[in-house]
Amino acid sequence: MLCASHECGAVRSRERLDMAGTFLSATCALHCGLVAVAPALLVMSGLGSLLDERAEWAFTATAAMVGGAAAVMAWRAGRRVVVGAFVLAGSALILGRALEPLGELAELSSIAGGLGLAVAHVLTLRAAAR
Repeated sequence: MLCASHECGAVRSRERLDMAGTFLSATCALHCGLVAVAPALLVMSGLGSLLDERAEWAFTATAAMVGGAAAVMAWRAGRRVVVGAFVLAGSALILGRALEPLGELAELSSIAGGLGLAVAHVLTLRAAAR
């Protein structure tokens, strides 16, 4: 089946954005999980710089921007509402940053946000493949 070149380009752009978002979201979730449960492993493996406040803000900001762009593209494409709901779960990343003084609650919120974004991107990629 042929499609207009503009439509095909938009689909490819969404797929690339979802692939990038999947990678960034999973990386963020992994980062948050490691920081929460195994900071000593990061230092011993030479990845101690991921514990830096600037790295956390960079992960959070990048994931939020890519997730937001993917949410807008998914909404415009008329994708299922569940994908949008998972993308909105990414707002837990920002909440996690705001709740940082509360300790574990902030870490759990950040992990949930990163996982929510990763799931949203995977669902969007699967929907695009159909």
